[in-house]
Amino acid sequence: MLDLSAKMKTTIDNIAVSEPLPPDCSIDILPPINRNAEVVSEICKINDLVSQEDLDLFEEEATILSHSSEDDRETWKKDNIYPSFVLNFLKYFNRDEAEHFQKCKLLLYYSCLVAVLKVSKEDLRKKNPLPESIPFVIRKKLLKDYFQSNVNKKSTWVCLNDKNRDKLAALVIVFALLIDDFSVDADVLQVDLKIPLTKLQLLVNVLGAKFHKLTEKTSVGHKRKNVIAWEVPLPKISKIRMK
Repeated sequence: MLDLSAKMKTTIDNIAVSEPLPPDCSIDILPPINRNAEVVSEICKINDLVSQEDLDLFEEEATILSHSSEDDRETWKKDNIYPSFVLNFLKYFNRDEAEHFQKCKLLLYYSCLVAVLKVSKEDLRKKNPLPESIPFVIRKKLLKDYFQSNVNKKSTWVCLNDKNRDKLAALVIVFALLIDDFSVDADVLQVDLKIPLTKLQLLVNVLGAKFHKLTEKTSVGHKRKNVIAWEVPLPKISKIRMK
């Protein structure tokens, strides 16, 4: 978890926090969020997003992640096996944490969500557009939730529409926040989501999170970093329509 100063404030241009979303806005892209939460752990619950039964399908692969070495991670990065957030988290992951094995399962589910965002036009012509590495049960659910069978025969599936893409991107951000103790490196997330920073800021705002710009002191100087964090109380939802 990234340490944020309580006094830190960041202004995001063109993003106004105001009254609840009007009916014509895409509020239905949002995962279940408790906007009355008094502590950050009450904002969103993992079991409202994915069942433990589904997470347990990653038992074997989670064991590999939990015992991964620096060499393993370098190989995975080179071969593009896991998303940037997963590899970055494993690099600093405290394996002594009581929840470390559960978090490895969550990292793998996060990887599945990112894989959906990466589906190409060529993939859509396949009977199974998602990677075979995704457990069948989860693959079936993701196809049902985010894709439609194509009636014309040029491809098997219709690609993600804008609404589903926004919904999925919001879910990816939420999973990252839950995995990384409610604050996450936005620059790493942006690599996985492959969306402009302005779009990422919009999604963060609608999720009730805050976007901070930090400056870190390093051995070679200072480094700027963008950080997404959930803090309570949550702001009122922004009057923004996702485009």
